[in-house]
Amino acid sequence: MAKARSPEVDVVRLCRAMHASRRALEVFRQERMQAVRRYAGSHYSSETAQTLRPINFLSLYVSIISRNLISHDPRVLLDTNDRKNRAAISALESWANTEIVRMNLADTLLRAVVDALFSFGVVKVGLLTPGESEMQGWTQEFGQPFAKTIDLDDFVIDSHARTWEEAAWMGHRVRVPLASLTDSPLYPKAKAKSVQANRDRQWNETGDERISMIQRQYVGDDSVEAYDYVDVWEVYLCREKLVLTLLSDDGGVPLPSDFKGEKVPLSVRPWVGPYCGPYHCLGFLTVPGQAIPKGPIQDVLDMDEHLNGCFQKLIDQAARQKDLLAYGSASDSDVERVKNAADGEIVRVTSADQLKPLAFGGPFPGNQAFALQLWDFLNKVSGNLELMGGLGAQSKTATQDKLLNMNSSRSVVDMQQVTVKFTADVIKSLTWFWHHHPQKVMTGYQEIRGLPWKIPQVLTPARRASIPHDTIDFQVNPYTFQYQTPQDRLGFLNQVIGQVLAPMMPILMQQGVYFDVSRYVDLIAEYGNAPDLTDIFRVGDPPTAEGSGAEDVPTPQTGEKTYNRVNTSEATEPGQNKAVQQALLNQNPGGARGYQGAAA
Repeated sequence: MAKARSPEVDVVRLCRAMHASRRALEVFRQERMQAVRRYAGSHYSSETAQTLRPINFLSLYVSIISRNLISHDPRVLLDTNDRKNRAAISALESWANTEIVRMNLADTLLRAVVDALFSFGVVKVGLLTPGESEMQGWTQEFGQPFAKTIDLDDFVIDSHARTWEEAAWMGHRVRVPLASLTDSPLYPKAKAKSVQANRDRQWNETGDERISMIQRQYVGDDSVEAYDYVDVWEVYLCREKLVLTLLSDDGGVPLPSDFKGEKVPLSVRPWVGPYCGPYHCLGFLTVPGQAIPKGPIQDVLDMDEHLNGCFQKLIDQAARQKDLLAYGSASDSDVERVKNAADGEIVRVTSADQLKPLAFGGPFPGNQAFALQLWDFLNKVSGNLELMGGLGAQSKTATQDKLLNMNSSRSVVDMQQVTVKFTADVIKSLTWFWHHHPQKVMTGYQEIRGLPWKIPQVLTPARRASIPHDTIDFQVNPYTFQYQTPQDRLGFLNQVIGQVLAPMMPILMQQGVYFDVSRYVDLIAEYGNAPDLTDIFRVGDPPTAEGSGAEDVPTPQTGEKTYNRVNTSEATEPGQNKAVQQALLNQNPGGARGYQGAAA
């Protein structure tokens, strides 16, 4: 790690730069606020989209794409070229994978992915301060490594940077209990200055609404909280490798502390951690010359708005549709009998030709065809979302659907690669803290190839210190990100056994490798959700050649087989949509049904 520069920082100038950058980020926060309100829908709270949204495409998009990007806890693969340290590295890998599950890192990464779909995601990796530990409900102890997402409402970055690496500083606002700030030895000036609690404001310092208002809503007194809290800014100076803590006023503006007549930060401490710093950015679409990336949802917002407007119009037209029975010179008694007759009943009328059914209104066929076309466009722009989500067949056969799924997945391959790299950076920073922990004793397990058991390994701080962190080959297994159902696992298992292992069984048996049928049946029962299947099989001695009953096995009949190929109609959803659009466009809007009364 590079040596930190001397802490010669103009705090007043830094606060002015932070306030200017917060104003520059205001438009990004507002755009995200509007998109999140539409994503949450009109039924989430009173602060979401007030207009009805019959088709919430944004919610469907986020659900499917995020599941394809991160669905499980990632697993790391550690290795080293130093043969004598491989046992320790294998144990460290085992311990790290267990710790990743314990700290629920998958939930943090999923939140970062969802943030990046709307705009960009930020994850902070560092050591927990007392305030941050208390804000997380003490699920992690003070001083332990942690990873958490930073909301865009609380983030600030050097607005003059054209790339993330060019930023001279970046930071975030954190709301902590007042007692954890004044009683902590990390902030000696807080107690001396008698820092006061402030309100959890509904707006940012630039006047735009905070996204937390969607959940909080404008109810009651926003100043009522169970405890006293205070907002502070944690700023990381990238060149100097320093972490500054600044106070925040009631509006959220960062302020220097006036301590004994001097404008100074509340705290200045050297950054202890990997050289990359505490903040990791996840962005899927890079904008040339800009450090702030673009979210994929921004490309479908306008079309989603038109789609919902079109469908709402169709719903309104359907609500206005009327079926009437008009009569001219027919007698009132005939009309009354027809009106009171039940469905299917036979009634007598004297002037049947004077009774004429009329239909008014109803969904306009052109709008119906246009709505279906909008849906097809959205489906294509989002990378064949229906196929990725398993919402319907897109081709005539399962094999063709599998090929289409492979092609559609290519549209999110770049996003998957970006997510894997981002996850690797986050976990690599975590392993830096785990590796350099001065007291933690790790217990991991080293796998022995060809043996069914693992050897326990104890990694003390002294043992880890003998292995430089830079010499560890660090990778994240990308296949652990993919969503797999138990049926997918069972299909993969059957495919490997049928196509790979079964032809090799004679060679494997010569090497002492046998096929465990009992275990195979257990896996089929587990993945297929059929626990009764294990009751069908019993473990016992194999039958002898005399009592095997092989002579009673009927010989399979051989003969000539005839195969007939039958052409079927295209019953896929795109084909049906195409047929419906064609029928709607060919329909006469002035026919017996539809818009008869429009001309009148």
